[in-house]
Amino acid sequence: MIKLYKYIFLDIVKNKIILFYTIALLLISLSIFNISETSEKAIISLLNIELVVLPLICGVFLQYTSITHQSLSNYLWHNRCSANPFSAAFVAD
Repeated sequence: MIKLYKYIFLDIVKNKIILFYTIALLLISLSIFNISETSEKAIISLLNIELVVLPLICGVFLQYTSITHQSLSNYLWHNRCSANPFSAAFVAD
């Protein structure tokens, strides 16, 4: 189980978009908490920021994963067809 946690942590660290998003959110939240008068107002402001920013980040990851998945599936499809001598009959159907 520790190997799984280590793999997930290293995968997150390798992704520069997640690191940038985390650091930016940390800086924004610290500045909002320092500027606002009460913590309730700061939390509401952070929720408003998340409602705007989170769909944008999800859109970036959706485009990235669809491109990665499409190129991976094309790679697997072409390698399967070239490795299998009977694949030409299968593809023709």
